[in-house]
Order: sequence, then C-alpha cells, then structure tokens
Amino acid sequence: KHLIACRNRSDKQQHAAFRTTARHRLLLPAIACLAITMSPLPNQAKGVEAADEYDIKAAYVYNFLFFVHWNDDTLTPSNTPVSIAILGRDPFETRFDSVAGRHIGKAQRPLTTSRLGQYKPELNLRHHRIIYIAESEKENLTRILADIKGAKVLTVGDFPGFLESGGMLQFVITENHVRWGINREAFSDAGLSPSAQLLRNAHRVYSPSEE
Repeated sequence: KHLIACRNRSDKQQHAAFRTTARHRLLLPAIACLAITMSPLPNQAKGVEAADEYDIKAAYVYNFLFFVHWNDDTLTPSNTPVSIAILGRDPFETRFDSVAGRHIGKAQRPLTTSRLGQYKPELNLRHHRIIYIAESEKENLTRILADIKGAKVLTVGDFPGFLESGGMLQFVITENHVRWGINREAFSDAGLSPSAQLLRNAHRVYSPSEE
C-alpha cells in the first residue's frame, strides 16, 4: 500500500518527505516510498540543481539498508554500529548527518556515517555496511574492491562502468528519473542478495555474460 500511495507524490513532496522524516524518526514506510519508486527529477532544462538529485540518492542509499538481505550474525555484539561510508569526494554534503545515531533492524544497532576522504591502502573498509564510492575514486576502484573482497559490504556508485568493474549498485539517470543497476554476481560474491523490490525496479540487472 505504501508503494502504491507514493507513486502519486510530486517530486517536491518526495524531497520534503525525505528531509522531514530524516530530521525526526525516519519511519521506514514513509521514506521507503522514495527509495522503491523511481523518483522523478525535475526537468534539467528548468534549472534543477544537483541538490535535488542527491536528496534522492541519499534516501536510496539509506534505504538500501532495508532492501538488501544481510547476515547480521556478522555484527557482534548486538551494539556493533551499522556504518554508511562515503569514499572519495563527498557529493552529499550534510545529507546523512541527520540519520547518524538512529537504530537499525531488530537488534536496533546504532547507525553511523563516515566521510573517509580519498582512498588510501591503510583504510579499513571491511567493517562498513555500505560504502558509496565517489567518481573521484574511479581510478582506485579495482584496489578498493580487492580490499573488501569477501566482506559483507554493499558498494554503491554512480559513474559509468561501476557495475562492469564489480560494483553492486550503480545509480543512473534515465528519462529524468534516478534509477539503479544491479550486479547480482557481485552481491553473491559478498554473501548478500538484493530484495525482490530492488530487482523489480532496477533499470538493469548486469551479468558478466553480457560482455
């Protein structure tokens, strides 16, 4: 019902819903509307700002926590934080600040957000739940993915070739909507699986056999 109801929301209402719920309790049914429907962007020709795009992408990244199947046995003890990290040049600015400290899942694990800056080999990337890899780290992507190989870390990016290089979820803008592509093999290699909703609404499900 939540998904049906939110298809009729205007873009402005969806952005407002994200900001309002983020400042308060971030109730999942409300913000999931933004994450699982393909939120339309205003027409670029009418002067849309990048802020609109990254409001939507921030909501998606947060909600991926709830629409990916995780093995929470890997997080012990139960108060181990769930971390969203930004690696590279941060396009989100303060958009994740309001969700830091919320509690996630049945175990009510605290959510933390981290800005890691430029990739360095000494960074410990394996303890994060989600890593958004900015385009500024495109040249380091192979090394980043090697560092977290086998770890239950969801990788998200929005630059061309991200899926083909082994990333799991890639944002794309198509027909004035923010959508995503999925690399199911990369999910499987990490011991994760996308929910049926993520798969159903994906713009593309990539397979190495396409190459």
